[in-house]
Amino acid sequence: MFTNIALKRGIHFAKRPNLFKKAFVPNHSRFCRSYTQGKKQLEKEQLLLISLASEGDVDGIINLLESTPALDVNASDYDGRTALHLACSEGHIEVVKYLLNKGANVHATDRWNNTSLRSAAFHHYASIATLLRERGATLRVEGLAMSELEARKLNNGEQSEEFKLKVEGIKHIFDSLADGVQNVTSVNVSSLEQYLRSKGIHSRNIVVKQELNQLRSGSIIEWDDFLKMMLGEKSIIQLAMYDRLIVKDWSKFIEKITILFQNVQREVHEGKNADYIPELSTVDPELFSVSICTVDGQQFDIGDTDAEFSIQSASKPMLYSLALERYGPKYVHEYVGMEPSGAAFNSFTLNSENKPHNACINAGAIVVCGLMYPELSVAERFKKLNTEFSAFLGGEKAGFNQSVYLSEKDTAHRNKALSYFMASNGAFPKNVDIDETLDFYLQMCSIEVNSNQLAKVAATYANYGVCPTTGSTILSYDTVRRTAQLLFNCGMYDYSGRWANSTGLPAKSGVSGCLYIVVPGVLGMAVYSPRLASHGNTVRGIEFAHRAAETFGWNIFDVVYNMKR
Repeated sequence: MFTNIALKRGIHFAKRPNLFKKAFVPNHSRFCRSYTQGKKQLEKEQLLLISLASEGDVDGIINLLESTPALDVNASDYDGRTALHLACSEGHIEVVKYLLNKGANVHATDRWNNTSLRSAAFHHYASIATLLRERGATLRVEGLAMSELEARKLNNGEQSEEFKLKVEGIKHIFDSLADGVQNVTSVNVSSLEQYLRSKGIHSRNIVVKQELNQLRSGSIIEWDDFLKMMLGEKSIIQLAMYDRLIVKDWSKFIEKITILFQNVQREVHEGKNADYIPELSTVDPELFSVSICTVDGQQFDIGDTDAEFSIQSASKPMLYSLALERYGPKYVHEYVGMEPSGAAFNSFTLNSENKPHNACINAGAIVVCGLMYPELSVAERFKKLNTEFSAFLGGEKAGFNQSVYLSEKDTAHRNKALSYFMASNGAFPKNVDIDETLDFYLQMCSIEVNSNQLAKVAATYANYGVCPTTGSTILSYDTVRRTAQLLFNCGMYDYSGRWANSTGLPAKSGVSGCLYIVVPGVLGMAVYSPRLASHGNTVRGIEFAHRAAETFGWNIFDVVYNMKR
């Protein structure tokens, strides 16, 4: 069977409810700011029901349904997943039994066309699968319901009329790769690669490369192998061929992105390079690039995308995420808070518990650096961090700008004073070497990336912790949620409140002029332009992100409160 090495979404990510509306996603009939008509906002009780099912809280579900008689047990989240889907994915058999007794629909499908039975079978929950089959559930093959009897017939070479129609549709797709020539038995790999590129999927994508290697026979793809792939487990290629990628009309999408880019490049010239770090002041202020990576691995770059820049404060969320993964939130938040500071990013300010306000300001990031890898030397700590950062970048090795590092080290008087100020207030764990910690922090800020790599970082957060171009799980769902909340509240320095009000998306900027934005469940976007506003954020980056959010309706609060816009 064609193995799904691709997606950790669909069945796997049915483990977590997606609270973001499908209307985020541009499609053929609605691509800009309009939203799917007639789609009601999920009520608080419906969201709670789905969350309780995911956690296996049967008592909570019983109390909720008893206190809210009108609540529909088949309510779904914005990915079409019901409470039964979530309970089956997590293996909560008592919840499944209760929901079935309350009339849960075993035939309901999510937006990936997965049923509850398929979710249970995928995770090898045999007892749950048996319960569902007793209620009439059947396995599905891409929208075609197949009973066990039909499946046995198929294995024996017999085919139902429904299945024949399904195969005919797939054959039509296959023939289209041969320029419409009918009844071909093989097509060139290059034809499939060309089609995938038209959808934003490139063969350099590690997931797609692995899928192609499983599918191809030398330079061709045989019909039997293609059919097996199309009827098998979810894959990126399968989604592309069925036109089910997260951004469907890719050409229209990149056309709009290109127009936005050109307009911002022509109209926005305010701001100036950061000058308190000498190396940053010498960068060409006209550099401008935008990169996008969707949760399905669709990618687009425009502008000076080869330009590399030091990551600066954009590294802080990744550092925070890695600390949460390694040490857990309880330990991390013994030393750093979770609130906006309301002050500049390099301010001498601590909260009432003598902690930095959050991990996105200098004080917080320096303290988190003090938590990381205390058993290692500074050189080994940086090597370890750089390796872990590369996973966010799609497996690509991040660079290091020695000139920026030395420039920062020569002018790090304020950060050094800030570090000793915090040490005098007991902000660090015991036995932390302040000078080594500061050096580690400056090295981290001097890591060098480009906008394409930074877009993959944002896409990993958008894809619930899974890097879309490698399929590797980098972060847990809980870490992603905590980091996204931090980005939304604190990611844009002392401009964070205005950013949340105007653009309404998790984001993080750096004084090199970089900015990445997370559209949860949809895509990650990175912008680079060295010209900064007074609050330390890239002027063109903010303007581009704001216009994009307006154009595509990405603002979280637009989705929640303005469904009929």
